[in-house]
Amino acid sequence: VAATALALAASAARGLAGLDRALVLAIAAAAHAAAQGAKGARGSGADIAAATLGGVLEFAVGDAAGAAPRVTPRAWPEGVRLIPFFTGAAADTATLVAAVTAARARDRVAVDAALAAVAAASRNACAACAAPPGLAATALLGALALAAHATDRLAAATGVPLVPGCVTAARVALAALGGTAKTTGAGGGDIGVAVLPVTADVSEATRTLIQAGCQPLSLRLDETGVDLNPIAS
Repeated sequence: VAATALALAASAARGLAGLDRALVLAIAAAAHAAAQGAKGARGSGADIAAATLGGVLEFAVGDAAGAAPRVTPRAWPEGVRLIPFFTGAAADTATLVAAVTAARARDRVAVDAALAAVAAASRNACAACAAPPGLAATALLGALALAAHATDRLAAATGVPLVPGCVTAARVALAALGGTAKTTGAGGGDIGVAVLPVTADVSEATRTLIQAGCQPLSLRLDETGVDLNPIAS
């Protein structure tokens, strides 16, 4: 978010008329990659795209030849409720990425298989968001459940603590409500998400998260992204 705000300020300082989100995204992504790269992991830039563009996005990293990431707007299915939560512990992306990379060097077959499972679950989630309304909710809940288990598999293959205990406990408890819980980003801590059918009791789900050791957050999806309004809504 800070990189996106600075990029917006930089574009304004150049005297550009209006808001060119593509330019803001390019500046912010480059600045973020440079800062993170100095720590050992440039990151995908997905969080920068989300802060810049807002809404639900399908994000695909660029190729080795230097192609730009591909960002496609999607719609969140109306039948799925999202509850973000803090795991109670911070996580450092560069440290986690370095640990996974080292584990991959030791056991490429097992780690690559786990990474392939994570990628497949991600593709399934993107496809679910593009599915017809009658199928999207069920498909997304299933895809995110697979993504949660794929992250477990990656943690087991690498020996890296990618999934906090509170996330595992929440996932087990939320199954009774037809939902699941998973890490976000590189995992290891920070923010997780619970996903449930909208028919599930949100109060019960919130209590379940708290009992599992998670800290629910009062956040909502920002459909706007970065803007020039003096008071953002």
